[in-house]
Amino acid sequence: MISKAFLAMAAIALAAAPLAAQAKSAPASVPVSAHDLGSFPFVKAPAGFVARNGKKLGFEEKYIFAGGQPLIVSGPYYHADIFANGGEWNETLLLSQLDRQITGLGGVRVFDGAIPDSGRKLIEENAPRFVQDLYDPWPYRFRQYLIRQEDKLVWIELGYRYNAEMIDLTVVQEDPKK
Repeated sequence: MISKAFLAMAAIALAAAPLAAQAKSAPASVPVSAHDLGSFPFVKAPAGFVARNGKKLGFEEKYIFAGGQPLIVSGPYYHADIFANGGEWNETLLLSQLDRQITGLGGVRVFDGAIPDSGRKLIEENAPRFVQDLYDPWPYRFRQYLIRQEDKLVWIELGYRYNAEMIDLTVVQEDPKK
């Protein structure tokens, strides 16, 4: 007899398979979005939440783990911590609202999980500056998205499950011709 836990794990693996296959060839596999993104950083804290410690840099590198393999992206960079704005903290609600906001702009989730071993090795070897914004990246889970437009690639990362009653938001705008 097959256990319910095994069936649940198999269902999760099957659901994730198209995502992983699509991500391996990111960004070419992500459809071009015609949505008006507005101004950089394109994503805002939803109602009931507030972005704090916002930082914009004219240029920074960031690691994306599409398909589980590190991809180094670079360009204008934004990082902020998103907290509840006076109300009760609800990570599930915030993730859901940010996911709807990002996918509503044409974003496609290209990664969801802990930093893969290949990414961990690259971070340990290079000590990239963006890691300072995360304080300690190892306990986090990350959701990474791509919004592909004719004139830009917008990489968005949500760092969550850190038990700090906040979510890290990072955005990098990359020129697709570089």
